[in-house]
Amino acid sequence: TITTVAAGLPTEGARRIVDATGKLVLPGIIDVHTHPVYLDDIHHTSVTAAFGGTTTTIHYAYARPGMKVLDTIKKFRDDGLGTSLTDFGLHVALFDVENQIEEVPDAFELGVTSFKVFMTYAKIGWMTDDYWLMAVLDVVGQEGGLVAVHAENGLATDYLEDKYNRMGLSALDVFTRTRPNVLEAEAINRAIAMARVADCGLYIPHVSAAQALAPIRRAREEGQVVYAETCPQYLALTEETLWERRPQAKIGPPLRTPEDNQGLWQGIQDGTIDTVASDHAPKPKEVDDDFFEAAYGSPQAETLLTITYDAGVNTGRISLPRLVQVLSETPARIFGYYPQKGIIAPG
Repeated sequence: TITTVAAGLPTEGARRIVDATGKLVLPGIIDVHTHPVYLDDIHHTSVTAAFGGTTTTIHYAYARPGMKVLDTIKKFRDDGLGTSLTDFGLHVALFDVENQIEEVPDAFELGVTSFKVFMTYAKIGWMTDDYWLMAVLDVVGQEGGLVAVHAENGLATDYLEDKYNRMGLSALDVFTRTRPNVLEAEAINRAIAMARVADCGLYIPHVSAAQALAPIRRAREEGQVVYAETCPQYLALTEETLWERRPQAKIGPPLRTPEDNQGLWQGIQDGTIDTVASDHAPKPKEVDDDFFEAAYGSPQAETLLTITYDAGVNTGRISLPRLVQVLSETPARIFGYYPQKGIIAPG
C-alpha cells in the first residue's frame, strides 16, 4: 500500500530501496478479459500476466450448459484464492441463460456484477438469442450490473459460412468473408438498442472493426452507459497475419485491415474506446491444423502492456497518460476498483 508520494523521501530505516531513476513507475495493469479455462488455469494465467506487468486480472468464469451460476462463481473464486499470484475478479459467462438467469441476482451477493453472453457461435451451442439477451439485460439492469456481449451476428455468419462452403471456397476465404465489419457493427447496434430499453449498462469487449465505433459514439452522445474494449491483436495485427499463421491466428472477431487498426487507434485517442484488454485464451494449435476444426483464441496476457506501449506510445499514437488510462485507471473505474487501483496515490 502506498503511504506517501513526495520528492526527497528519507531512506533511513528502509528495509529495501528500489532506484527507479530513468524509469517509469506506473499503476499495475488491470487485464479485464482473460479465459483461464483452456491451456491455462488461474494460477498459470496469473504467472503469465505478472511477467507482463499485470497485477489484477478479471477472469471469465464459464457457466456452461448444465452448470449452476453460484457454484461456478464459488469454484473459480476458491481456485483463484488458492493459486493466483495476482489480485483477481470474476465475470460470469452465461452459456445457458434460459436455465441460469434465476441465479443471476444472487451472484451480486457474491460480489459478481458483470455477465457475458455470446451473440454468435450458434453451431457450437454458445449463442444467446435476442429473447434471452433481452432477459439478461433486464435482470442485470435491475440489479445495477453490467452485461458484456460478444457482438457478432451469429446466424448471418452461419448462413454465409454454409453458403461459401457449398461454393468450394478455401477455409480462409470462407472465414474472412463470413464476418464482415458491418455484421459486427450491426450486432453492437442491436445490443445497444436492447440495453437502452432495459436500462442496463453495456460493455462491448474485443471491438475489432473501425465501422463498429459509430453506434458506440452515437449511444454515448445520447447519454447511454456503453463501454468499449479492444485488444492489442486488433491494434497491431491484420488479416495478413491470419494468412501467414492460419489456425494460430484464428480468433473471434477476426483480424481485419490496417484501416481498422488505424480506426481503433483513433477510437482510443478520442475516448470512444475505454479499455484495452488481452482476451487471453491459449489453445493448442499448429499452423497446419485443419482450420475449421481449430479452436478460436490465442495467448495475449503477457504481451498486453508491451505491445500496446510499443504500438501506441512509441509511435506517437497515444500519450503515456492515455496508455495508463486504458490499461489501468479506466478498468479500475468501470469495475469498481478505483481508487484502490488504477492510480499512484496514498492508499
